[in-house]
Amino acid sequence: MGGWIPAVWRFSVCGLSLLLAAASCARIDVDAVYAVRLAASPTDAAWDLAMPRLVKAGGGSVHGRLPVLAGLELDTDAVHGASASCHHGPPVTHPTPVQLRAYHTDRDLYLDVRWEDATEDRTPRSWRRTAGGWEIAPDDEDGVAILWSAGTGRFGCQEACHQSDFAVRGGSLVDVRSMFLAEEGAREEVWVWKPSLGGRQLLIDRTGFVTPAGAPYSTMNSRVARDVALGPEARRAGMFGKQDAPLIDGEGNPVTEATRSAPADRWAPAGEGNRVTASAQRWRHGWRVVFTRPLAVAKEVVSFQIGQRYRFGVAIFDGTSVNHHVVRDAQVFEVVAPVALSVAEERAE
Repeated sequence: MGGWIPAVWRFSVCGLSLLLAAASCARIDVDAVYAVRLAASPTDAAWDLAMPRLVKAGGGSVHGRLPVLAGLELDTDAVHGASASCHHGPPVTHPTPVQLRAYHTDRDLYLDVRWEDATEDRTPRSWRRTAGGWEIAPDDEDGVAILWSAGTGRFGCQEACHQSDFAVRGGSLVDVRSMFLAEEGAREEVWVWKPSLGGRQLLIDRTGFVTPAGAPYSTMNSRVARDVALGPEARRAGMFGKQDAPLIDGEGNPVTEATRSAPADRWAPAGEGNRVTASAQRWRHGWRVVFTRPLAVAKEVVSFQIGQRYRFGVAIFDGTSVNHHVVRDAQVFEVVAPVALSVAEERAE
């Protein structure tokens, strides 16, 4: 690491350098993610020495057939207090342990995200034709998203999750759950990784997710969702249901009688302006994803500066339970300013 050690780690309980601390010291609780400078891109050995920020992502749904919902004054922000999940559906699940590490060079930023997920899900949600008609297969892919904030107000994945076209029917909440920012003119940056897509850079604003080129990130391949003759509640209730069907196949052509399968979602290509890449591999009983992005970029997204702190949120996608888990509290990320500190100097202190 060229002799550069962040000041925040100088309190090592063993009184040694970072390298010795990582190897033999007692556990130290890390209150933020600190990106330390390296001369070159981090190796596996460097990642093993980084001190992780340990957090837990919670998920599941507290929605369902709850009569109390009928008495609530629902609005587009009700989801923030109703659930830690970005959508409703499966039952409440166990928290997911997540580890966060980071480095930077003079040019790039690296964020290493590791989480527990015993099931490896690489298949995107899709349609399949059966003897009884079209149905959505029970598979979906794993993934992770990092939401960066350039503002100072309330922030977190759940603050960006809103609901609209909502109603309570038979004790169940029927709504359209989607991600967008409530403030006009606001714009945040999102990094997403999924096995089928790789790493993506997205922007989220009042209209939802868009690519850096301005294209909508995803659209639902659903005949019911595109039926303008139906009301919002009917579209929501019927989307991906027994009476629904896909519009196009995997090649983007209209579905015919010969079509046997089709994607449930259409994803925009990374396109011009995408500056985020990601490498991924299975790690222990879960995933390890390393995002890479240039430190300094265009003004409309977060430009990381040495010595500055930034807030971010974390969402974990579990394809087996088809659920989102989020870290409820905004996390702190610091691009550490190098401090010249040798092992001999540290011992002298």
